Amino acid sequence: MNSEAAVKKTPAAPSFRKKLLFSFLLLLLMYGFAELISYGTFRILSGKFSFSEIQAQRNGITSPETTNTGGNYGINRNNWNVIHPYLGFITEGIDPNRVCEDGQNCDRRARSYEDMPFVESNDNNVIVGVLGGSFAHGVSTTSNILQHALTKVPQYKGKEIIMIHMAVGGYKQPQQLMKFNYFLALGAQFDVIINIDGFNEIAIPGTENLPKGVHPLYPRSWYYFVDGALNDDMLSLYGIRAYAKKQQVQYAAFFSSPFIRYSVTGNLLWKLINRNIISKISHADVSLIEYKESDANKRRYVATGPDYTFTSSKHFYQDMAEVWARSSALIYNQCLELGIEYYHFLQPNQHVKGSKPMFEKEKAIAFSDRSLYGKAATEGYPYLIERGKKLKTEGIPYYDLKFPRNYVAPGENS
Repeated sequence: MNSEAAVKKTPAAPSFRKKLLFSFLLLLLMYGFAELISYGTFRILSGKFSFSEIQAQRNGITSPETTNTGGNYGINRNNWNVIHPYLGFITEGIDPNRVCEDGQNCDRRARSYEDMPFVESNDNNVIVGVLGGSFAHGVSTTSNILQHALTKVPQYKGKEIIMIHMAVGGYKQPQQLMKFNYFLALGAQFDVIINIDGFNEIAIPGTENLPKGVHPLYPRSWYYFVDGALNDDMLSLYGIRAYAKKQQVQYAAFFSSPFIRYSVTGNLLWKLINRNIISKISHADVSLIEYKESDANKRRYVATGPDYTFTSSKHFYQDMAEVWARSSALIYNQCLELGIEYYHFLQPNQHVKGSKPMFEKEKAIAFSDRSLYGKAATEGYPYLIERGKKLKTEGIPYYDLKFPRNYVAPGENS
């Protein structure tokens, strides 16, 4: 027997190329399995999965318009509410009518209607200024509803209706009075002034200002705007929030890279990281809202204003209603002197009985027995309503926008 034939041949070792291919297939299989598990986990957490929707969320975080924005109460030091020497605060924004040098990006300076060249009144136009808070802003800007309605007024037919949106979310008297005067000082001309307010004047002073020791007539969030820049404890909270916000932007940019953005696992990881960052930001927001000065760090006069005392809730609401009415009368007298038409409307509120019809779905969303603002509206609106009646007897064009008592919302039984 041939000895060589007796020797068993050992199989040849896999080539490097085969090993590489096997490793690649194994990694691909593991990646596919991870993607499948991540997809299921994502569906459990969010209910659905969409690459485009997730990327849209990241774009919203990294876009220049949102990277410097914060909560609604002046919490973020780069908030869209910017402190103003005469008006308390204005809304930061870019003038849509201004063409930037590069055709796209404008500078970061706060720009609003104060920056715009004012239109001169003539026989072919009607310049309408709208004053008030967020409700008035919505009425004057949403789908041009108010502008369209004014074109149907007989004396305005055929004329160009020019809207000057002076209403800002959170404004309350005497801010409307101050803003009207400020615009007049800048050279603005008006044919009509429409003032829609009431809720902020009665709801904000007692729920936001007084608990912080701030004079009730001071602008909303004045304490955060001013004292936040002087208080080391609050600066620390601002720093925590700012750092978390910076992390949020960085992670959103990283997970938007071409490969990771189309990975289910990558998107799941980003979702979990972003949730954690949002929690940190929310915690900082709550800490800022609920922050209470220690005895060793008393609030400063620049943030609180003069002392304010009242003997009862009736006394307080009467004071607020009187300032509201007095401010309206002052605007009216100025309009009368300048030949400007003036109309004052008390905005409706869902917490005031008979103020507006409510669908059951609306009640579920907009009505809460635990709302401090709703409680203030319920208690304070009667004082506005009574004081408003006196405005009418004084010859001021004032109207309560509540619905008739016998009005029934369509589809509702009662």
